[in-house]
Amino acid sequence: MGILLASVLTILVVESFPKKLFFSFAQPLFRTTQKSKKVLLSKRISDHWKEKVLLKYSMDLMKCSIILGLLILALLSGLALGAWGFDWIFHPTPTTFEAISSPFGWLAMTLVAITYLFIRNRFVRT
Repeated sequence: MGILLASVLTILVVESFPKKLFFSFAQPLFRTTQKSKKVLLSKRISDHWKEKVLLKYSMDLMKCSIILGLLILALLSGLALGAWGFDWIFHPTPTTFEAISSPFGWLAMTLVAITYLFIRNRFVRT
């Protein structure tokens, strides 16, 4: 019963996750990484200017990384709160929290999320 509730919880979390917000910080992170790589490998830019530009890039990378970390923390907090709520309401054996804490539970949640996203993106047009 815990795995079934964890699957329902996974679908709820996947559906409520702010994808646009996540990608609005992930894309600049990748872009800044590419730009810093180009700056580092460039022979035309002096070391003095590389230091100045890479300092700004590192601040941008740190800002995006912290925000992405906070988004992932919020996602995991929502998952834990949902598991606690399901356990409090339904009293399953094993508990939902035990199901999401086990390696099998993580594998099951990953498969459910991938399957759900595939079905939703394939058959539901928004």
